[in-house]
Amino acid sequence: MKLKALGMVVLFSIFTTNKALGALGPKTIKATYVGVTSDGMYKFQSGDQKSWLFDELHYDIDIDLYSDEYSGKIFLITYEEDEIDEYDDEGDPTGEVLAILRIIKLEEETSD
Repeated sequence: MKLKALGMVVLFSIFTTNKALGALGPKTIKATYVGVTSDGMYKFQSGDQKSWLFDELHYDIDIDLYSDEYSGKIFLITYEEDEIDEYDDEGDPTGEVLAILRIIKLEEETSD
């Protein structure tokens, strides 16, 4: 009986840790690109008028969202949640961890 209870505690711990770290996998949304915010975040707005702010683009993405040509365009956005270490102005780690949203795939919607 103790072994079964221990197994359930371990499974619960694994599930909550994976959920907290975004390990449940990437998510995809469809949204219109608004632009880059004053603090460098990529802003999109979905059809339900929800604003989405993304911290990073994956290095494989070739679309330059700093270009005005993409403003108002609709994209399929695949993103992941991640945690990164925070650094101070001198480049030293602060010991804090930041939760971020990173775009890992970006496809412009085309009208057929």
